[in-house]
Amino acid sequence: MGRIEDAIREFLTEDDWPLEESELDGVLVTRVSGNSGDWILVTVVREDQEQLLLYSVYPDLVPEEQRDEGMAFVTRANWDLAIGTFEYDLDTGEVRFRTSIDLEDVEPTKPLLRSLVHSNVVVMDRYLPGLEAVARGVPADETIAEIEAIGTE
Repeated sequence: MGRIEDAIREFLTEDDWPLEESELDGVLVTRVSGNSGDWILVTVVREDQEQLLLYSVYPDLVPEEQRDEGMAFVTRANWDLAIGTFEYDLDTGEVRFRTSIDLEDVEPTKPLLRSLVHSNVVVMDRYLPGLEAVARGVPADETIAEIEAIGTE
């Protein structure tokens, strides 16, 4: 392990995130139970590049017949996000939300890691019901409008 993996592992453990070991070097997995549902958070440490990436992974694949709406949803969701971005695999229907940081010459402190992890989880929790709705056939523009209306109340 290196300094980044040590720091994120320590943070997640002390913050009571249930860690699952991965067979891949530098990859940690934890289960998240948010207000809107459950998903996994994948932590990828790139020690050589001094980078830390977090992926909240939508637990289902967007069905093939809904993939265009899934693409519209992700595009609309990304439009005004200040931190992080949704990624979407058009071939498989996998959706994930990524936050990341370059830690070259930066100490991965607990407040920094907390901000990175919590901002990731909060955004996924907010958009998860919309992803589920789109996967069921609700138009993306309707789901995004509903999500954004909740944020302005």
